[in-house]
Amino acid sequence: MDPERNRTPTGPVSVRSRDQFVAGVVLDQRRRYALYYLHESSGPVGLDDLAEQVAAWERETTPDEVARNHVESVRSSLRRSHLPYLADRGLVTYDDRRHVATGHVEDPEVAVFLANDPRTEVSWYRVYLTLTAVSAVLVGLVWLDVSPFDRVGPVVAAALVVGLFALASIGYWYDVRRWRRRSEDTPPDFLVSLERDVGFDRGDDEEAEEDENRR
Repeated sequence: MDPERNRTPTGPVSVRSRDQFVAGVVLDQRRRYALYYLHESSGPVGLDDLAEQVAAWERETTPDEVARNHVESVRSSLRRSHLPYLADRGLVTYDDRRHVATGHVEDPEVAVFLANDPRTEVSWYRVYLTLTAVSAVLVGLVWLDVSPFDRVGPVVAAALVVGLFALASIGYWYDVRRWRRRSEDTPPDFLVSLERDVGFDRGDDEEAEEDENRR
């Protein structure tokens, strides 16, 4: 790899190669952790900080307590293999001269996979869709003066709609807060299921790295 060349996103992935793309990105744990951390960060991340966090997640400890030799091993593999791999597929921008990486997920379907954590216990999109339908019916009945809704004024109807969505928002906030407290000290991961088994070429470097991780 040319150390003077920056790695930048190459654009979205074609639909035909979607499954292979997802498999290649998420089935490697170290790459998955790095992508998750970069995706959740608000800006550029130094390679040292990224390596420390990924190494800590792999050892189920904190960045301050993880062994330095493991951090160096993770740092080397990120720089040599994983960050260029992700950059070539349009998911990160990687500057090898400054040792800085930035999450760059723009593909909508990839973002769905990144956010595919069991964050809540309730399907809140169903709740909001139901509230939208109920609100539309309520406003329609008030507008058409259908009895007994003809006694409800527009202001009262609007207040009811706002109140329903406010209660749903509070419930959603509380549900996410409970999930975050439960998962605060656990490493991130993805629950991605593909419709069929997908084969992809990881390369000799990645297979050797997997053997090293198992040891």
